[in-house]
Amino acid sequence: MPTFSWAQSKLMVLGRCPDCYVQYKPKTGETIEQVAALAALTPEKLLAFNGLKQGVQQSMPSYWRLPISSDNLQKKSGGVPVYHVVEKGDNLYRINLLYFQPGIEQLQEWNGLKTNALRDGGLLLIGYLFPTAPAMQTSAAEPEKAAISPSTLPLSSNNDTAQLIKEGKITAGPEEGYFYEAFNASVIGQRWQEKSGLCAAFKSISGWGDQRYYVLMNDIAVGTIVRISTGGNKFICARVLGSLPDIKANKGLLMRISNAAAEKLGINEQSFIATILYNLSTNQ
Repeated sequence: MPTFSWAQSKLMVLGRCPDCYVQYKPKTGETIEQVAALAALTPEKLLAFNGLKQGVQQSMPSYWRLPISSDNLQKKSGGVPVYHVVEKGDNLYRINLLYFQPGIEQLQEWNGLKTNALRDGGLLLIGYLFPTAPAMQTSAAEPEKAAISPSTLPLSSNNDTAQLIKEGKITAGPEEGYFYEAFNASVIGQRWQEKSGLCAAFKSISGWGDQRYYVLMNDIAVGTIVRISTGGNKFICARVLGSLPDIKANKGLLMRISNAAAEKLGINEQSFIATILYNLSTNQ
């Protein structure tokens, strides 16, 4: 069984089926139509599922939420693989029922299992997504495309992000919490690091009234102010409180954010994918 050394591009199921989904990072140049086709959706339905509207000025998410259902999760191999994170008490019988019955033997074959034993925290391949032909518009008129607000452009690669910072296009607002001014003050630097990965929350009394959000993360200096997004329109600025404790529950995590920060981002899952941006020059 593979463990959490998975690449961040792997699609892991989040939430509980039938209300489950994966978070997908689009490739450079990939259109909304192409992303929607991967989930067998129309662009309108993809936007709606991600809380976006056509023709409204907004930032495009750096990650898209793609719903997983019996309509798009297929049993044949060769598409984009989708994985379930094994939890305590999981077994192949339960997983087979949860993910629209691909078959216990098929699950064993996909994952190279000789027994029914599963390791907590491992990844189990449960099906594939196959891009469909982009759906045709039902209206004869060309729909208005969703505009992108220059001040909230999606996070990109290091070089692209540095250029956006030079142009003043990445700034935080007061709605992002107490530390937004400190983040903006650090924007004078040009050496930026962006990371994405699996995250979780930790309990804290901070942030509920004063909007002081915190993060636990390795390899970043304590006190660094970071900006965090989960792929939609919502961002928060948080202060690095310390490193992740070296315990089993943190294996494979990029970071943990305070539970007040998770609520501010609209997160209600135990684990989720997030992107973090910080000034690399402050950590050397």
